[in-house]
Parts: sequence; C-alpha cells; structure tokens
Amino acid sequence: MPTGNEIAKDTPVESDEHWDFDNGLRIMVYPVLAANTMIEASPAYQHLKQTMRWFDAHYDFPVFWHILWPKTGNDEARYRYRWKNHSERLWLERRDDVELIETTFHACQTTDMGLCNRELREVINQSEGTRFFDFIFNQKPGAAAEIMDTVRGRREEDALCPAIMNTHCMPPTWDKTFGDYYRLRMASGMVGPVTHNFFQTDHQLQNTLKALRSYFNGKTLQQFQNQSSVMGTGVDVDYVDGFASELDGGEGDLAEEDPFIVTFNSKVYKERNYEESWRILDTLHSSPVNCKVQLVVPNLGQGKLLTPVEYSSTAEHFDTYSGLKKSEYLEQSAKAKMSLNSVIKTDFNQTLAEVAYVGALPVMRRADWSEFMFGKDYPFLYSGEEHGKKMALHVAANIDEYRAEWIPELRTRLRERHHAAMYFKEILEQVHRLREEVTWGNEWFDLPPMHNRYEMNENSGRVTREAVVLQALRRCDDVFTMEDFAEKYRQVSESSAKLLEPHDGRSPAPHLSYYLALKKYGVKDLCDGPLPVLDKSDLEN
Repeated sequence: MPTGNEIAKDTPVESDEHWDFDNGLRIMVYPVLAANTMIEASPAYQHLKQTMRWFDAHYDFPVFWHILWPKTGNDEARYRYRWKNHSERLWLERRDDVELIETTFHACQTTDMGLCNRELREVINQSEGTRFFDFIFNQKPGAAAEIMDTVRGRREEDALCPAIMNTHCMPPTWDKTFGDYYRLRMASGMVGPVTHNFFQTDHQLQNTLKALRSYFNGKTLQQFQNQSSVMGTGVDVDYVDGFASELDGGEGDLAEEDPFIVTFNSKVYKERNYEESWRILDTLHSSPVNCKVQLVVPNLGQGKLLTPVEYSSTAEHFDTYSGLKKSEYLEQSAKAKMSLNSVIKTDFNQTLAEVAYVGALPVMRRADWSEFMFGKDYPFLYSGEEHGKKMALHVAANIDEYRAEWIPELRTRLRERHHAAMYFKEILEQVHRLREEVTWGNEWFDLPPMHNRYEMNENSGRVTREAVVLQALRRCDDVFTMEDFAEKYRQVSESSAKLLEPHDGRSPAPHLSYYLALKKYGVKDLCDGPLPVLDKSDLEN
C-alpha cells in the first residue's frame, strides 16, 4: 500500500493529473467538532479549512462540499455548539461550493461518535437519502460501522457504496471511551470493503492493532493494516509561510525581544495536559532569565488560572490570549522565541507544529508524538518535570543560539515529512483506488456502448437496465439534472421504478448508484450547487 510520502516522491503534490476526477467530485464530510467552547478551535475544522484552501489553489477538477453540521444557537446543554469568531463562520457560510447540512451533534464527542440518527440516514443513505456524493470524509472513526450501515442501500450491497475515508483515527485503548463492544464495532466498520483508515503516526496504528488482537485473527488484522495509512494531517506550510510574509514583509523573524516570550499553546481541559507545563513555566518566569510567559489557548475559564503553580500562588500572572481566530493565534504565537508543553497523549499535534514553524523553539515532553514530529535526536525533549525545569532554563539562557541552529532544521523537517499536501494527496489516492477497484469495479456500474441501448435480457425479454439507462441518457439535453434523467428513465422503462423517490432499500436500486454509473460512463457533474447539474456534451453518440 503506497503511503503519502512515497506518492509525493513520484509525483508533485500540487498535481492532479494522475487521478480521473475531471467529471467532478462531491465530498460528504462528517466532522468531529469542539462543543460548548468554539467550533473554530476544533482541529477537524482547521483540517477541513486547510483542505479546502489546498483544493482551491492546486486542483482544477470541480468540487462541491456537503458538510454535516451541528445546529448552533441551541441552548440545550447536550447539543450546544458555538462560534466565537464570526469571521470564521462567514468564511465557511459564504462559500458557493459548500452546503451545510444541519443535524444533531451531541455535545459529548464520545457519545456522538456512535450516533447515527434519522436525520443523518435521510442525508447519506443510498436509497432513502436525498444527496449525491462520491465519497464520505468521515472524521469520526468511532462511527465507522454506523456510517457503513447507514449509507448502504441493501445489506448485500456493501461493495456498491461510495468510498469512506476514516480520518482522525484514534487507538481504541481507553477503557473510559471504548468498551469491548465498541472496540469490536468500530474496528469492524473500519475493515469494510470500501473503507480506508488514516492514522496520524506509526505508534497510533501499532497501538490500534495491539488492542484489536483480542478480537481479530491474523488474517483480519492484516486486512485492517492493508486498509490503513500512516499519514498525519500535517502543517499547511505554504499558508503559514504566506501568513508570516504578510506580517513581516518577508524580512524574517517576528519574535519579540527584551523580554522574549515563552508560549504555551494547547487546550486546557485535563490537569495532566497543562499543570506540569505551567509549573515549569512559572519556574522559568521566576528565574533571572529576562522572559515572560503567554498562554494562547482556545478557551480558558477563570477558574483554571487559579491553578497552583511553582513559585507563584496562581497562574494569573501569565499573559492570556483566549478565543483567537487562526490568523490571530498564529500572529501571537510568532512573537514567541520558545514554546513549552508537557502533553503526553496526543498524536500529530498540528498546533504545536505550527508554533514551531513560525519560530518558537519547542521544548516538549519526550513521548511518541514529539519524537515523531521533531525527531528522536531532537535535543530539547525532556523526561519528567525536574528534567523539564532544568532544560527550560538552559534553553532560555541560550535561546538565540539554539533558535538559529534548530528552527531552520525543524522547518525543513516539517515541510519534507509533514507537509499537509501529502495528507490531501493520500486521501485522494485512496478514494481513486477504491472507486476504480471496488465501487466502479462492480459490474453493476458497467454501461455498454450507446449503440447497445436496445439490448434485451434473454430471460425476461425486456430491455436491460443498462440499455434503459442509455436510452434515458440519450433523451436528456446536453446539460441536465438528475430529476431530468429520472423522468426520461421513467418514460422509457417497462417498470414503474421512480429513481429519486425514497424507498426501503428493497427495490429499485439506490438513486446514488445511477449517479455514479453516469459519472463512470463519462458524464460530468459541474458541481455548481447542492444538487448535480450534469453535462454529457463530451460523450460520443
């Protein structure tokens, strides 16, 4: 199975010539979002945004995004989702290639990951749904099995489903989140015939395989591994480079002097994620080193600042920047010369990678994720709190020397190994592979040449389904809708099938299958609105 890095070596990451998406790509996105604080702070939202930016800049094929979205402004605590920066909301809502489909998102992500309700079914199910799409960008891997069950039209037709990309995969190792049933259910959905799974790091995939050995035999584990890629979401380095150039006119360093700034960038929710960092930062703040400390965090309750630290009674003396939008958070982080964090359980941490890329030298706890991001030989990974205090003081005393040596190396590493373009490329590579080998590989989608449009079924004596499709297509105008096609199909068909009417999955074939069959035949979706507008003008009569 090729990885994104191998693909990137063979072809430019900006190129789309090695895929066949010229007939349009409709993407159904099921994101996992932060509730009760600020939607725009969710890693999944930022990953989606950088994906859309990259597609806009580098790929020429038509794209339309159908994004399942929580109902904002709901005061019921179980379902409360909020924006904090309305410029972020408007960036998404004003795009003409996006449809936000409101549905119920539970405020507890672990509950929500297993939630597939009637609203969702009536969007994505092949028989009962109302949308057309080429693949599902599922950012809730815990819902993989529910997505498989919900999208398919009939139980025996799994291979007719569009491709499902399970991203943001997490190891099912936490007993608090995953009991035996949910481990097995999630994993079974991730080895479906049209699924592919994206893990952020090697250790994340290996921990997942280790957890599943109690449930799967060797053959199934190998299948799971074959259907998985290690490909982190990475850093949109071109965007960060452009952003920094706009701030400083291309002159270089944005960091402040006398005192220089040490920054902490992370969510503040579990004590283990921030208390050790804050004690080390307070030690640094209380030392003779001429520095000050800033906290750049998505959302911070006043109670968290009352956390006891090392030499001060509370953390209230830290400079706090909360609820910033992306550009503001990058600008504030770029003022720092040094970044410190003690998080242990994370994977590819895009925030900390971006902070390093804009020039804040990382001093991090040694863990699988930090070794993966910065390298096992990176010298400023500490082990334990006391070691962290000594290392922070040493780095701070020599900050200019170490920044000059290591920031260029870290930027090169992030660009070469963790460029977000590799992530986008790997997703499209796997979508293309699954569509060609599995979905379109099913003979149901094979249409004969147009001159066979009167072909008869030898057993029934009726015109074949494939021939009816061709007759209906021939009657359509050069530019037509699926409603137009369904009406022409009704006119020429000997059955009473109504292609676009929701039904229970027994008969007729799913409406989505007809859409995919037309696209395989060469009909182009212009992707200029929520419903397909199709163009057959390039077909040979």
